Amino acid sequence: METVETRRMKFGIFMTLQPPSIICYLASIHYILTHRGTRQALHHHGPLVLLFVGLFTVIFDLSMILDFLRTGFVTPRNEGYCSPAERRKRLQNLISSLYDNEIAKVLRKNEEDDERVEDTKEYHEGLDELQTARCWIAEYSLSMQRAKEHIEKLKEYVAIPEVYRTANIQGL
Repeated sequence: METVETRRMKFGIFMTLQPPSIICYLASIHYILTHRGTRQALHHHGPLVLLFVGLFTVIFDLSMILDFLRTGFVTPRNEGYCSPAERRKRLQNLISSLYDNEIAKVLRKNEEDDERVEDTKEYHEGLDELQTARCWIAEYSLSMQRAKEHIEKLKEYVAIPEVYRTANIQGL
């Protein structure tokens, strides 16, 4: 049976072992990158890539593990793929874990956010110069002739074989 004390022990063990693990990953990567002889002895970058992958895995899993040790259960990150019944069950679990005052705080915060949205202006007219500049930008970006010319140039460029394009770029 999982109790608060066992979770605290697991958290303590985890926090004593996890930071040294991250430090070892970083030290190994630093050593390989700074010592040329070590890099040459590896002959390829496979071990270095594996060290980076291991470091990222440890760092990204850190938040999930800490969340588990804090709450006692893992919340899935792919909530969009759950069925409606699973979402209802997860919501029931969340609400049952909250106290009444926490639920009231969440509801008040949502009401305050709704009031704040109603108070904000969605459109600001601005000066006449701003209106002129907006019209000019719209005409410039939507001019069909320029767009057609650009598309034709791209089609001509793509029609040239890649070997000749590369030679033209290199100036051969």
